[in-house]
Amino acid sequence: SDVVVLTDDRLRFVYLSPAVERMLGHPPAHFLGRTLTAFCHPDDRRAMLTAFASGRRGEAVVATAMRVGHRDGSWRTLSFRG
Repeated sequence: SDVVVLTDDRLRFVYLSPAVERMLGHPPAHFLGRTLTAFCHPDDRRAMLTAFASGRRGEAVVATAMRVGHRDGSWRTLSFRG
């Protein structure tokens, strides 16, 4: 039931599990090749980029929340870790 996401080093989606459609209203193919920042609420982008930079340095990323756009135009708060 969790959304599993893989991105490349530029934060472009290369894989999303099918659960993303239940959470965000779009099938996984909608996100492929697009960047995470394209879907992240503008006020949450800096914290999200900081968390991902920590992950790229090999540091653990504890649960971090960000708002992500749903197909219906609303924002969904998701937490992630890596």
